[in-house]
Parts: sequence; structure tokens; C-alpha cells
Amino acid sequence: MSGILGNISLVSGFTILSRVLGLLRDMLFFACFGGSYVGGAFVLAFTLPNLFRRMLGEGTLSSAFIPVFSETIETKSLDEGLSLLNKVLTRLALGLVAILLLGLCLVFLVDGLDLLISPKWRLGVELCSVTLPYVLAICLSALIVGALNARKKFSPGASSPIILNLAMIATLAVGGIVYGLDGEDLALALCVSVLIGGVLQLFAPAFSLHRLEGWKYKFDFGQSAELSRIRELFVVGAFGAAVGQVNVLVSRFLGYSLPDEGAVSMLFLTSRLTELPLGVFAIAIATVVFPEMARLLGQKDELGFRRAFTKGLRLTLVITLPAAMGLALLAEPILVTLFQWGRFGAGEVLATVPILMLASFGLPFYAVAAFYIRGFHARKDMKTPLLAALLSLVANLLFSLVLMKYWGVLGLAAANGLAAIIQTCYLVFRWRQVHDPLESEEDDSPCLFPSIVSTVAMSVVVAFGRSGIERLDISHKGSSAISLAVLIPLALAVHFVCLWVFSFPEVKAGIDSLKRRIRCRGED
Repeated sequence: MSGILGNISLVSGFTILSRVLGLLRDMLFFACFGGSYVGGAFVLAFTLPNLFRRMLGEGTLSSAFIPVFSETIETKSLDEGLSLLNKVLTRLALGLVAILLLGLCLVFLVDGLDLLISPKWRLGVELCSVTLPYVLAICLSALIVGALNARKKFSPGASSPIILNLAMIATLAVGGIVYGLDGEDLALALCVSVLIGGVLQLFAPAFSLHRLEGWKYKFDFGQSAELSRIRELFVVGAFGAAVGQVNVLVSRFLGYSLPDEGAVSMLFLTSRLTELPLGVFAIAIATVVFPEMARLLGQKDELGFRRAFTKGLRLTLVITLPAAMGLALLAEPILVTLFQWGRFGAGEVLATVPILMLASFGLPFYAVAAFYIRGFHARKDMKTPLLAALLSLVANLLFSLVLMKYWGVLGLAAANGLAAIIQTCYLVFRWRQVHDPLESEEDDSPCLFPSIVSTVAMSVVVAFGRSGIERLDISHKGSSAISLAVLIPLALAVHFVCLWVFSFPEVKAGIDSLKRRIRCRGED
């Protein structure tokens, strides 16, 4: 298990760097676009290729591919596994080209209907025509990254988002600040930078797989039993992933239809901030634990699988519960300190705070649902996640249509959270129908009670600390920055101490390991 924790730390480290660059990118983005409809149009155009990435790349196809790929390597050979990768890549590339051509035809058709759509929607469609080719590069890249992850090579995939962030940061900094591009011109330049970043994201992991495992791509239309199994898993799982991504698209389109021009931008910003802890820790945990679960099932080690699952769930809860409360309590200081620049002023901050608070409460449910879905995928069960996604879509659509009438964009945020809660409850219920919790050892418990107690203690400290800092005779931006600099480390310390008091397994193991190292150095 120490290897799992080490790999999680590695992925988290690269993800932290990526998210820091992502924050810098978003700060520049909102400073340049504010809450304008031009910024919203880019967000909409960037959403579409990312939906396909999550569905075809790092989503369902990877979930169907990795267990079969791992099992092929375990039972046959690495060469057979790499040959399987080529077969899947060949079919994926041709399928993506067909989707890309169809998408571009639809975009140009809609763009030609000038009299039937508003300038706001026409701009969104035009930018979509530029970003759609990103689908091809990023989906192929995600599958190659999946093969690397299955071989316990996590660095190339974890560092891949850094490339895209650097490309977009360079465009915003040089184009927006140095050369003074703004509005539609800057949005178009940003779309081009997405394409450049996507090409680099494809070549980087491909080169890594070639260097580390000797892989060479070959156009391969051959058949195999393993390929048939991947196809069977993917067909069912693709519906679930498609439904899940349509869920996101529904919220963005409904937000774009609201009279408030900044609705989509505010939803995007809150999504980015909640994805920070989600991506740094929760997704990192799932990324590392999923191939391990698939490997253990390939070895018919049921007990090892269930222990790996429980460990991943325990780490997900202990990280996302306090992260959600911290994000909610520090919503205003975070937005003021990081994003109140340029065209994103105090008014936009005040409008975004309640949206971020609502979104933060859904964070643990998103994380737990994502981890349970990986657990079902490791067992090659794609039907349960499909039913959960359908349930979430229906709930989100109904809640959105009702709540947006009364609360606008705030109602959309609330609908997303409620749909996540319903989806998570269904997944947990279905899992418990099949699996009994392990009770043989203390380390096999999710340790929910210590996580809740430490989260409450941390929240009390943050709430009182923020109240005290706000009484200081300094500017609002200054007090916000001090709140983040002081309260975040203090909250982490309180959280750690509480977990230590309750003998949380990973904290206890870490302290014991540190003591052994100190003892060994003393003996030397």
C-alpha cells in the first residue's frame, strides 16, 4: 500500500502544479473577459471537446480499456498488451475523425443561419468550429495515458494538463496584456492555443510510452478476444458517460440562455475552483487506485481489491469533506484575492460567492460518485454507472428548469448539487447490495466518523479566525489575502491533529514511518 500512497503523492504533486497554473490561467482569463458574453462563448466552445475527452478518452474508453489491458499483460505478455493498444487507437482515431467531420458540418450549418440565431450564439458556434479538432488529439492522448497508468507510469499523464495551461497562459499574457487583444480576437487566439496545446499533449505521452515500454504505433485493424471485450464494455459504458457529459452541457446551455451575460462564466469559475481539490486529490486517488483494483481483480484477489477500494474511499472522504467546508467558508476571500482584477470586479465577486458556496457542498458527492464509478468499472460493470448517470441527468434537468425560474444561475448550481447527491446515494446503495463491508481489520474501515469530526473542528477554527481577521483595519483585499495565508495552514494543522488523535490509518502509518527513519538515522 505504500506504493499506492507514493503514486498518489506523485500524481497529486503534478496535479497541484497543473492546478496552480490553471488558477493563473483563470485569473488572466477573467481579468481579460470579466463576465462578458465573449468569455461565456469561449467557455461554451471549450466545453464541447472536453465533454468528448471525458467520455471517450479518460472516461469510459479508458475504464473499459485499462482492466482488459492489465489482464492481457498479466496473463499473456506486454507485447500483446501494446498490440491491443494499437487496435483500440486505430478504431478510436477513425471514429473521432468521423465525429469531428460531423460536428464541423453541424457547426457550419448553424453558423449559416444568421437570421435565426443571435450574435451571442453565433459567436459561440464560430468558436466551437475552432476548438472541435482538439477532440482528436486529447482523446488519443488520454488512451495512451491510460496504458501508461496501467504500467504504473503516472508522471506523463499527470503532467499533460500543464502543457495546455502553459499554452493558454502564454496566449492570454502575450495577446491580451502585451499586444492588447480583447473581445472576439482574444477569444479566437485562445481557441488556437487550445489546438496547439492538444497536439503537444498527444505527442508527450506517446513519446513517453515509446521510451519507457518500447511502444510503436501501427495501424492495426486486426481482431482479438480482448478487443471484443473492450467493445462490449465500452458500448454500455459510453451511454453512461454520454449521459453524464450531457448533464454538464445542459447546465452550460441553460446558463447561456439566461439574461445574465456572466452566468456561464460564473458557473465555469465555480467549477474550476471545486475541481482544484477534486483534481488534486480525489481524481489522483482514483487514477492510481483504479489500475491497482483492475490488476488485483485480474489476479482473482477479491480481498485485495476490496481493501484497495476501501482505502481509496477513505482517502477520498478525508480530503474532500474538509476541502468542501473550507471552500464554502473562504469563498469570498478566495474570489477577492485571486480573481478580483481587471474586468472581474467586486460586483462579479459578490454574484459568484453564493454560487461557489452551493457548488462546494456538492464536492464530496462528486468525488465519492466518481470513485464508486471506477469501482464498478474495475469489476467491468458498466450498467450501474449508466443507470446512476441517467438518474442524475433527469434530476438535474428537472431541478434546473424549476429552480432557474426563481433563482437564475444560483438555481442551476443548486440543481447540480442535488443531482450529485442523488447519484451518489444510488451508487452507494447498489454497491452495498453486492458487497458487504470488510470488518476483519481496522484499516478496512472508511473511517467516516474521524473525517466528520476533524472537518467540524477545522470549520469552527476557520469561521472564528475569519471573523477576527475581518475586524482588522486593513483593506478588504488585504484581509482576504491574510485570511487565505493564515487560515488554510491553520485548518490543515487542526485537521491533521484531529486525525492523529483518532489514529487515522494513513496518518498513523505516516508518523510511524517518520519515527522509524529518525530512529535509523540516530542509530547510524
